[in-house]
Amino acid sequence: MVAVIGILAAIAIPQFTAYKQRGYNAAAKVDANAYTAAPAPAPAPATGRDDRFIAYDNGTVLDTSTNLMWASMDNGIDINWANAKSY
Repeated sequence: MVAVIGILAAIAIPQFTAYKQRGYNAAAKVDANAYTAAPAPAPAPATGRDDRFIAYDNGTVLDTSTNLMWASMDNGIDINWANAKSY
């Protein structure tokens, strides 16, 4: 009887582990699809432009070469890195 239970456990445990992994993979795919399917926000109207940079009226600047965006002005006070990230 103990041998039968041991054999069943040897079969069932790897199967259950594989079943859980397939569930995790499916959930990750759903999350990834939801993230990529989200529409991009509409850009703010541009106030200035040159060959590489676009300034927007919401205070941001886009570098069209690297596709990086940042604030055109700082907050006017000396802050540390943690506070700058939340600004």
